[in-house]
Amino acid sequence: MFAQAPANKGKDKGPALSPARQEIFNTYNGAATKAANLCEAIPADKYNWRPMEGVRSIAEVCGHFAGTSYLFMQGAGIKIPANMQAVVDSYAKLGSDVPAVFKTEAAIGSQKDTVAAIRAAFDAVREIIRTGNDEDLTRQVTLFGRPTTLRAALIQLIDHDAEHLGQSIAYARMNKVVPPWSK
Repeated sequence: MFAQAPANKGKDKGPALSPARQEIFNTYNGAATKAANLCEAIPADKYNWRPMEGVRSIAEVCGHFAGTSYLFMQGAGIKIPANMQAVVDSYAKLGSDVPAVFKTEAAIGSQKDTVAAIRAAFDAVREIIRTGNDEDLTRQVTLFGRPTTLRAALIQLIDHDAEHLGQSIAYARMNKVVPPWSK
């Protein structure tokens, strides 16, 4: 049903997309918009909350959305802003040192800074989806050190963001925050 939505309806207007790009855009945009709006709706005083030790806090999950958007799209030529380079680098440099990666994600800044970083990252991914033609979707990119296509990298990013959106919804609900789209 989402694939049948009118092309570029609403605030994300731009040039008409092919049906394949429109399907990717609609799916990505739905999860990205919800994630950004939820990270903004969670009060700043709850950003350090985590359900237990060893898992991401709200600030870290929200920072993770921004950082991994750049990580997944590095091979597609996304420009990583200076304030996000340390986060993206932490995934490779720190590897299995999960607490250090979490700290890097939380260090983006305040809730306002984190939400701005998320929105900028999501807009950069939207631009990658909007640019090029369908043949470009089959262009080879590198993701996690392996060759894949731009289409596959976008699909994996959508899957990844949906997973963390679910995590964010659970975190929000545990903190008595109703997701904005559920009101």
